[in-house]
Amino acid sequence: MKVERSRQGDHTVIRLRGAIALGETTQTLAAELGQAEKEGTGGTVVDLSELRSLDSTALGLLVGSLRRLRAASRELALVNPNQSVAMLLRMTQLDSVFPIRPTVAAALELLNHAEGGKKGGGPVQRL
Repeated sequence: MKVERSRQGDHTVIRLRGAIALGETTQTLAAELGQAEKEGTGGTVVDLSELRSLDSTALGLLVGSLRRLRAASRELALVNPNQSVAMLLRMTQLDSVFPIRPTVAAALELLNHAEGGKKGGGPVQRL
């Protein structure tokens, strides 16, 4: 698995490539999510468009990060999961927990809207 993390405005974008399986790759994901949480502002976008597969440990890491971010009034959005990852999200009903968008730009727009919603801009719409 390869990971790239960048800042776009107030938000962190994490791009995942390859496959996530128990071991070193899940440790890398945990470290990247933890660093994004420490940023202190903005939400996190996890781009899954080049990720072939992930395991239950990786799902648990994403859920944990989502909970911690939401506790801080922040958000985590997923981007463009492939068919097998999307099926896993549906089977675990996490597709109704995570906001999922087709592009990084759409996810960033969602996060910007969520920040506006905290300032009186209205609720976040989930797919």
